[in-house]
Amino acid sequence: SAKTANPNSLASFKALRALLREYGVKKLEDELAAGGLVKDGKLTTGTKPFNLFARLGAGEMSQPEMAASNALLGQAGSRFVVCCNRAENDEHWQSSAPEWVGKASMSQRHRFLTVRDLDWHWFNAVSFGIGGGDELRRAIARIEEALTAAKAFAKADGWSSNVGLFFHVYPHNSVQSFHLHIVDLDVTGPTHEAMKYKNMPAEDVLAVLRAEAAGQL
Repeated sequence: SAKTANPNSLASFKALRALLREYGVKKLEDELAAGGLVKDGKLTTGTKPFNLFARLGAGEMSQPEMAASNALLGQAGSRFVVCCNRAENDEHWQSSAPEWVGKASMSQRHRFLTVRDLDWHWFNAVSFGIGGGDELRRAIARIEEALTAAKAFAKADGWSSNVGLFFHVYPHNSVQSFHLHIVDLDVTGPTHEAMKYKNMPAEDVLAVLRAEAAGQL
């Protein structure tokens, strides 16, 4: 619908959450379960389907090249994991070739933060804290922690101070597990331009969740 036409706007995020409530949260969980992505309320971490960030969050697979980056998380490492793109996607961040635009990394420095918590509601921003009440308040606290951890990581890793934090909101996402895009906006490439329409600022996601929580008091 027109309301959800711009998947990077506050209005579209609100509309998508309203749509999910109308459609039925349980129905979405059942759909993900039918696709093998969710079992008993948790994201699956096997290889079929292969859900990358769920696997990394669960420690089922690791990216040894990210060990130093994860050490920068300190205590936050008990809840979050810093992940990287495929090496070739990083290498082609400046490419405007059709085969790389939309696939390459958005910037010379582009990382992801995922969660260790496999509760299926964390698969995407559309369902964060969707049950309201305490679930919503816990989700807000966890997202605040995630943003703090992402910013602290970027600073400790020597990035510019111009860091973008984005979620891609279901159904405009490609991987069905939590991944916060951490992007150095001072060195962006063509893929960043191509993805702008669906780069939902994480602060806007938080603003909507906080408004929902305030409305429920």
